[in-house]
Amino acid sequence: MAEKGHQIMVIAPSDSPLFIRAKKNGYRVYPLSFNLLARFGEYDQLKKLFAAETPFAVNCHGREDARIVLKAAWQTGVPCRILSQHTDNEIKKIWLSKRKYNQYCHYTFTDSPQTIPLLQKKFNIHDIRIFCIPQGIIAPQELLCNADARKKISSKLGLPPATRFMGLTGRMPLPMMGERISQLFNTIQSQPSHHMVCISTDAQPFPEEFKTDMSRLAKGRIHFMDIDEDAWSLYRALDCMVVLSESDPNQTSCGLSRHLLEIMYAKCPVIASHDFEVTHFINRTLGMPQDYSGQDKPIEQMIRDAISTEESRQLERTAAIGEYIKQHHTIDTMGRDILRIYRLRQVRQEQRHRR
Repeated sequence: MAEKGHQIMVIAPSDSPLFIRAKKNGYRVYPLSFNLLARFGEYDQLKKLFAAETPFAVNCHGREDARIVLKAAWQTGVPCRILSQHTDNEIKKIWLSKRKYNQYCHYTFTDSPQTIPLLQKKFNIHDIRIFCIPQGIIAPQELLCNADARKKISSKLGLPPATRFMGLTGRMPLPMMGERISQLFNTIQSQPSHHMVCISTDAQPFPEEFKTDMSRLAKGRIHFMDIDEDAWSLYRALDCMVVLSESDPNQTSCGLSRHLLEIMYAKCPVIASHDFEVTHFINRTLGMPQDYSGQDKPIEQMIRDAISTEESRQLERTAAIGEYIKQHHTIDTMGRDILRIYRLRQVRQEQRHRR
């Protein structure tokens, strides 16, 4: 957006990664804690800031900041007020939330089409005020070949160069996650060359004790890596990635996270339960047959199929998805979609002033 001539200000806690990155990259930053005790004072600061800066758009990305930022923007007449409904936020039908969605903001963004009917049902929001904005990725210029990626990850984990890997990520209560890891590891236990790599995310961190117990259970064949730790090499090294999710009727749909888009862009086969957003993406967006996502097979069988399939055949199945993501899910296309909505709001404002 900055390249398109937009001036950007970031309002966030001074110790947050977003604030630190924005400041390092030369963007204007304004520190606020969004703590409960500081809320009233920071609300007044926000009103003064918006009155002085007169921004065209304010986009809120968190539960805590939205409560005061959108209200302050509404009070000061900011022309375009947006609430980005993230996938890990629980949707509660309470009076304050209804005002937030229907009065304080003009538009709601979500990265999951399945979240839209949930918001409409709870808050009676019109279609024209909810937009699905898929997340965008910043893809590397080149990807390692599978063999080189496996050697790199094997070296990182202190394993023989010929080691093969299956990945696992997702979000569910830790005891349930431990049980599923054990069950799925049994699928590859009889193949000594295969190891499991469990990927930690902000939504699913793994405590050190949990890691130690899992690794001991598998005699050193279960490993843990952070999602941003040499991510592209890891994606290319995997024979498949298993995505686990627990359904919650009060939770927004998991959507297609940036990391999942990166995994699919890297042409890594993704295995997910049939009610997960990944399978909706494959079956509906790409027009793939239903059995492509394995809806009629248990996950264990899909893992066996994936690790036994030749790389050339795997590439045929994943190339179309990787190409689609390259065309429709980059950070540039995401920015373009948001700018179109800004322009839509601007046109409506101009039409209203002419009347």
